[in-house]
Amino acid sequence: MFELQKDAADPKRRYALLRQFERRMLTEAYNVPLLWWQRIVVMSAKVKGWQMSPSHLIGQDLEQVWLAP
Repeated sequence: MFELQKDAADPKRRYALLRQFERRMLTEAYNVPLLWWQRIVVMSAKVKGWQMSPSHLIGQDLEQVWLAP
């Protein structure tokens, strides 16, 4: 099925073959890889001004972070 969709020139035919491939993969697979990226940040109580961002890739600016005495 993968080879068929890879070689298909018609976008509608390729779309149909790809959906068929996905359906078969999800119904016959023993496991389905899913991305679960849990973010746990452990810090000392002395760290002030740091806020958790909703992403691993943004909000890494430490300009407003300081250590309390």
